[in-house]
Amino acid sequence: MPNLSTISDTRKITYQERAQFYDVEYVTDVDQHFLQSLVSSDVYSILEVPCGSGRNVSWLAETGCFVTQVDLEKSMVDKVKEKIKQANRQDRMLAIVSDMRDMNLEREFDLVLVPQEAFQLLANEHDAIKALLSFRKHLSMDGTIMIDLATFSHKSKSHIGPSYYDPSFPNGELIREWTRQLPNGKSLTRSRIQHDLPSSLIVEFFYEIEGNNQKETYVTNMLLRKYDFDHFRSLCKETALEVTEVYGDYNRASYTTDSERMILLLKKKLMLRGVSL
Repeated sequence: MPNLSTISDTRKITYQERAQFYDVEYVTDVDQHFLQSLVSSDVYSILEVPCGSGRNVSWLAETGCFVTQVDLEKSMVDKVKEKIKQANRQDRMLAIVSDMRDMNLEREFDLVLVPQEAFQLLANEHDAIKALLSFRKHLSMDGTIMIDLATFSHKSKSHIGPSYYDPSFPNGELIREWTRQLPNGKSLTRSRIQHDLPSSLIVEFFYEIEGNNQKETYVTNMLLRKYDFDHFRSLCKETALEVTEVYGDYNRASYTTDSERMILLLKKKLMLRGVSL
């Protein structure tokens, strides 16, 4: 396990570099059945943003919908393109490099998916509003936006909460999470330090890649913004969106302040002479 005193001397790894092992690092399908349930018979086009390295490509390919997947990092998008090619869906699936805050995809979608905690990576309210406006711009008149937020609840932890967060661990303690095998035969070990603050969660990830008698060590930081329902609804009001449904888990249980997730479905508000109805 890495020594806490060495972290400050370890090279920071970029999101681009993490693309080489992101499929091994970010392994989850706990939300998949819920996402699939949103693809109703009147959904013909889907936008996923951000898409990472394409954990959802396989089931999205089976929907038969026109699918666009967007991520800020070209290395991630390249991986998605390769998975689309393997699925033989180049005719109906695209992967595009773009920032969720200012996309210009020149089309609208019936379903916009913003998966697990991705929206919370926007650290300030200005960026959050820009992203909501960007989603709205690309939403069809009767379309739906799904935004999945973690509440970082201090209640009992279950399998649907973020794997990198545990309220029982104290701030500043180094935690070894797991060791996994990489496709090239090397091993990847991830440890973390969490800082649970009133309005945000800061996580420092520490990586060790070992193999061929060599060891590489890296560190990166992730800041996630916390939301309560009233705050998020106020952002929607500013961007002419309305919350039509909110769930506390992927089985559509009612959301409460103790829920580990806040999963929101949003619709466009009608506009008349610049006033939302």
